[in-house]
Amino acid sequence: VADQAWQEGHRRAMVLAPNTDWGRKVSDAFIQRWERQGGHITSRSLFTQPDQYLYTVKRALNIDDSEQRQRNIARLTDRDLVFEPRRRQDIDIIFMVAFPPQARQLKPILNYQYATAIPVMGTSHLYAGTLNRERDEDLNGVQFVEMPWKLHHSALEDSVEQAFNEEFSGYETLVALGVDAYQLHPRLVQLQRFPTARVYGETGILRLDPNRRIHRELTWATITEGVAQASDGPLPSTEPRF
Repeated sequence: VADQAWQEGHRRAMVLAPNTDWGRKVSDAFIQRWERQGGHITSRSLFTQPDQYLYTVKRALNIDDSEQRQRNIARLTDRDLVFEPRRRQDIDIIFMVAFPPQARQLKPILNYQYATAIPVMGTSHLYAGTLNRERDEDLNGVQFVEMPWKLHHSALEDSVEQAFNEEFSGYETLVALGVDAYQLHPRLVQLQRFPTARVYGETGILRLDPNRRIHRELTWATITEGVAQASDGPLPSTEPRF
């Protein structure tokens, strides 16, 4: 995500993440990569309970400071003022670490707090992986990385669902990993001999490096009218994934 945001010309990032070990770990990884490229982190805000989301976003965008200035002016002038809060202007990208229930609440709050025009990017964790137009409309405009298996319904997926029946639910990503492991095995010699060779798998575009480690390029996607749609081309990867 940091690489993609950088390639799109963004340089000043705000980070929203849950106040958990996982949330801090993921946001730390983004921050390290972002700053290594020369980017600037304007703020990192950690959210907890849903009833605190609004306060967390207001504080991150400096809306609370703007509202406080209005109260101070109104008190000094003893007049009712026509007032519209002003968010901070030094943000050109928001990196949001969240699971679907959190993301579906945070994105509307960002919109309501005058951040509609700021691109929001995140990891695959914010997408539930199944079509739910009504609930995911709250995520319209959010960009994220995802494996092709969750973005393109295929005949292979239909056959897997039939084979697993109801036991398939919840294990889709592991099935995709198994499919790619099966596809990779007969291609390992080719991948080793030809460094530019790729396997277009269900978990991403796979390649083998000189140390015989598999790298994966995820697909870049955007939520549009409640539907996750793959963008043109994968997200370039820089680290081995499995």
